[in-house]
Amino acid sequence: MTAQTLLTPSQVAARLNVRTAYDMLAPGGPLCHLRIQFSPKTIRVDPQALEDHINDKAASNADR
Repeated sequence: MTAQTLLTPSQVAARLNVRTAYDMLAPGGPLCHLRIQFSPKTIRVDPQALEDHINDKAASNADR
């Protein structure tokens, strides 16, 4: 088993090519289920879960 480095909200935003990812990571946002919260102000995202989310959205948009 290899350890993956968790992503910061800034790294998530860079991966998604958006200015900020905080709105997406907020409760009710499309990425809120990917959050790993260590403390109230520390948010990290599992990189594989983010890639899975991107792939799922791409597949659903391709079906349209």
